[in-house]
Amino acid sequence: MVYMNKKFSISLLSLCIGLSSAISFSADARDITIYYTNDLHAHVTPEIIPYVSKTRPVGGFAPISKIVKDAKAKEKDVFFFDAGDYFTGP
Repeated sequence: MVYMNKKFSISLLSLCIGLSSAISFSADARDITIYYTNDLHAHVTPEIIPYVSKTRPVGGFAPISKIVKDAKAKEKDVFFFDAGDYFTGP
């Protein structure tokens, strides 16, 4: 499973780099925004993770939902990708 996620991530990155280089030479090039998540590991609600921050909650699907809604309201060309691994565990 880990190998598949790494392979997918590398493939997605290669695709994005390839597309961005092709688009940058186009006369009507425009900016895009890409959001990417991976390996959420069942962190459905925000949690305090001491080695990240002792006071600020990290993770959670509700904060991700807010980021997505805000980005869609602000940006015209915005793309969201997730490589999965939602429920494998912490």
